[in-house]
Amino acid sequence: MIGIGKWEAEISTPMFKAKGVVEIVDNNGKYEFRYDLPGRFKNAKIRYYDIREVGSDTLTGKGEISLLPGKVIEVTATFKGDKMNGFVKVPIMRGMKIQFKNGRRIG
Repeated sequence: MIGIGKWEAEISTPMFKAKGVVEIVDNNGKYEFRYDLPGRFKNAKIRYYDIREVGSDTLTGKGEISLLPGKVIEVTATFKGDKMNGFVKVPIMRGMKIQFKNGRRIG
């Protein structure tokens, strides 16, 4: 499985920059993401599904977030050793991409 572990990354949007943590776990052969997000996203409920491996270093998936009921978000994360970068594509503002970069394994 790709990216199993705990990761910290810089989150960058046009409105703010912060650090967030995601833990990627193997849940009986399926990927599960657990979050600790900053600021106004702290209490957001996020559920990802249809998480797939693309090649040997990338995960993609779809999901939903409580802040945007009924909307589908997309995530892509690429891993290179203990480094990670990617984005979440949000279906508002013409598919705005929330970048996460300079990700590093913390556990």
